[in-house]
Amino acid sequence: MGYRDEQSLLFRDETKKVVRKANAVTTQNRGPSSAVVRLDEVANLSDSSTTAAGVALDLTTQAHNQIAIRNQPILLDEQSACFFFQNFTHSSLEGKARLDFLAPIYRQSSPGSALAEIIVSVGMAAIANKFKCPEMMFAARQKQTSVLRATNVALQDSVGARSDTTLLTVLLLSTFEIVTGSTTGSLDAWTHHVIGATAIAQIRGRKQLQTETGRRIFDYLRFQILIGCLQREIAVPQGMTDLSSIPMESETEEEINKRRVFLILIRLCSLRSDFADETNDGLDFVDRALAIDADLENWADHLPFEYAYITRKSDKTDDGFLNYYHVYRDIYTCSFWNMYRCGRIMAHEVMLERVDNHSMTTVSPSVQRRRSEDMMAQLSDDIAASVPFFLRGDHVGESSSYTLKAGVVGQMLIWPLYIIARIPRTSSLTRNWAVLQMERISQLTGVAHNEALASYMKKRRNVTV
Repeated sequence: MGYRDEQSLLFRDETKKVVRKANAVTTQNRGPSSAVVRLDEVANLSDSSTTAAGVALDLTTQAHNQIAIRNQPILLDEQSACFFFQNFTHSSLEGKARLDFLAPIYRQSSPGSALAEIIVSVGMAAIANKFKCPEMMFAARQKQTSVLRATNVALQDSVGARSDTTLLTVLLLSTFEIVTGSTTGSLDAWTHHVIGATAIAQIRGRKQLQTETGRRIFDYLRFQILIGCLQREIAVPQGMTDLSSIPMESETEEEINKRRVFLILIRLCSLRSDFADETNDGLDFVDRALAIDADLENWADHLPFEYAYITRKSDKTDDGFLNYYHVYRDIYTCSFWNMYRCGRIMAHEVMLERVDNHSMTTVSPSVQRRRSEDMMAQLSDDIAASVPFFLRGDHVGESSSYTLKAGVVGQMLIWPLYIIARIPRTSSLTRNWAVLQMERISQLTGVAHNEALASYMKKRRNVTV
């Protein structure tokens, strides 16, 4: 995964230094307990063809801290980068991908560059979370701090600020906060990084859409912006709306469908922003919400056959809530269905808040209220029915070659599960199940943001940072 030169493969035992720094911020009466992370176990979580099997890393708080190398000397940084690529990037058999373009950029980056360091930092933080290793998390945060400094320097340069690597670095800084996000501070930091990435993208303008890498970075950023704006109840910046409206060169049918649904959801962001403004009377809120819901339904009705999913009966298991579950072509198709469902749920939330004060021309307010409540319940069940697919990887028309990408799954499920749990009319049984899934996925993936949102939901609080 991008070894730069032979010298970088030389073994260096930095563990004692890391542990000494970590111990400096821990209590003196901590005791002799040790935190052990075995990276041969970490490797087994990934595809053995691309990870270094048989490498064991023991990080302890005792005097004899050492790295035990069984087969070949690989630095902790390289193992962390490997863990990142194995768990946070993904390509499907159909060519759909998530951050898979990062690997060649990483290989071409300079040793110690901000992009290389944040990739290592995210992987290291995820390992630290998964194996409960505070010393490793301390080292990950040190790297992240140095990346912040280097990025601030890059942003002072007009050329550097517009580069792919700078934008990717800022996006991965937000990913770091998702991985470590167990506090309100992390959620705030995630928001600020997304805002920063948005500003960079607007400066980059149309030119970024002229290259394949630029278009794919923009596509990934657009998804993050959308989630951030929906969560914070603010409108998508006009510059991003304008860029999203531009058809990409040689646009595929899938890209057209993706752009269409994003433009509808951008309107939803504007609606939620206006609705959150207490000075806005918003007599047209219900009409706008109905129009958005109708457009989302129309989008789903005209999707190509590849987007179809099937329903299978199932006994209720620990990862299933209903007596059935959905099976999709791939996790990307499933993710877009869940974005559609979240969008419709939010549109119906606005309707329910204002329908009693709105003059309905076709149905009575009570009928519309009942329709909205029924639709939200169905959409919530559909999201719940998608969770076993994410965790089992049981694909339509695909063999069992599917490999769970823990970090990818963790990020894709955060928002839909949160939406289920936050709906005021959700039953306590449904909410508790959604919260349990957030906690389980946090433990599985090393992505702490799920656990933080679960904690909020236990307190029945919305997150609008």
